[in-house]
Amino acid sequence: VRSLQDFLPFVTAPAQCADLLGFISIIWYYLPIIAGDRIALEALAFDFCRKQYLDKIYYSEARFTPFEVLGEQGSAFCLSYDEVMQTILKGFEKGCQTYGIKVRSLMSVLCEWNGDEDVRCKKTLEVMQKYKYDAQSNPCGVVGIDIAGNEAARVQNNVIFDQTFRAAKKLGFHRTVHAGEAAGAQSVLYAIENMCAERIGHGYRTVEDETIFNLVKEKNKYEEIRDGNSEFRDLSMIHFECCPTSSVCTNAVAHYQRFDAKWSSHPMVRFVAENIHFSISTDDPEVFQTTMAEEMAVCRHKMDMSYAQIGQCHIM
Repeated sequence: VRSLQDFLPFVTAPAQCADLLGFISIIWYYLPIIAGDRIALEALAFDFCRKQYLDKIYYSEARFTPFEVLGEQGSAFCLSYDEVMQTILKGFEKGCQTYGIKVRSLMSVLCEWNGDEDVRCKKTLEVMQKYKYDAQSNPCGVVGIDIAGNEAARVQNNVIFDQTFRAAKKLGFHRTVHAGEAAGAQSVLYAIENMCAERIGHGYRTVEDETIFNLVKEKNKYEEIRDGNSEFRDLSMIHFECCPTSSVCTNAVAHYQRFDAKWSSHPMVRFVAENIHFSISTDDPEVFQTTMAEEMAVCRHKMDMSYAQIGQCHIM
């Protein structure tokens, strides 16, 4: 590797991965490079803010897994949970002050872990409590929990994280679950009924089951919250976090290629038609080499969404 162009193929997704694991394997390649490195972690957090500002995104919730960037024990690049959190939050705070945006944190547990009994789940809940968002003392702090990774294997092997998510709800945190991406519509139903999910990461395969689709459709009404505790009040609807480019590149939506001219029967087209509550996002913009502007262009030109419909996706 002698240049950035030589390096990019190792850390960016091809136009078409065989499945979600093709994308995840890229993450496992670059994480060890930054793990345990204070300078890199703070710089990445700051640069995240810069890129959000340039993309005209003024409120973001950044999800990350502290455990995966602790570094190698006994080496010069080894950090504690506290050091990781303080370093990343410092980068976010500097970035927010510099660019005038807002960033909150989501703590991710991973499908590859051993469920509720995994010590990393318990530690995640502890870290969430210690670094919970506070407008004055911790403005980029934690507002919710997420689960990411190999959804298909988690579902197939029946690895359960229900108690972790119920505990997060009890502690006053929001919950978002990657579901209906690498596994079917039942994964979405399970997330709602058993993991207290308010938001669903992706959710495209909900269209495979009309009963589940209609359940989500019924929960599409947003009710404005005006009291002082709105930051941690449960959402009144089920919200899908949709990522157009990612959905096709990972084969979550298998019948299109990234550079096809039209994605006319993409599940998001039906979400628009039937008023499913969803937003447009970039998933991992560096890995997919995309921006919010490009994602909106995909929605406009490949899925024929109107500009009004695209705008509505960014309004709760």
